[in-house]
Amino acid sequence: MKTITAHIQNTGQFHTRHVQEQLPQVVIPVTEIMALLSAVTVATVVIILSIWMAGMDVRGVIGAGSWGAAIIFFALAMDSRTSVALLQASTGIALAILAWLQFAVSPEYTIVTGVVLAAWLVVAVFQRLK
Repeated sequence: MKTITAHIQNTGQFHTRHVQEQLPQVVIPVTEIMALLSAVTVATVVIILSIWMAGMDVRGVIGAGSWGAAIIFFALAMDSRTSVALLQASTGIALAILAWLQFAVSPEYTIVTGVVLAAWLVVAVFQRLK
């Protein structure tokens, strides 16, 4: 019986020079891909949850939750010493207005509230996991 041996190189490098030259521009770290995937998943869950809550007949509970989120953003703005405090304060004002609109006008404003909260959560999750 004859045996054939295969020689496997363990250098881990590509043999063509063109691929070696182009690969550094193409390589994306796996941690950034996973952080982006996690952030998109969190945003999708928050938006789907807000759509589901808009279909339920619980205007008071949803409005109270939005008011609570607005108060949290006001507290974050007061505690922050960076330029992000202005964005947090304006988000708090927007959430307070959206809470009133959810209760007084239409519960579909819950979806807009979900999108606003999802945007903040995407940034927070991506920065935390990156």
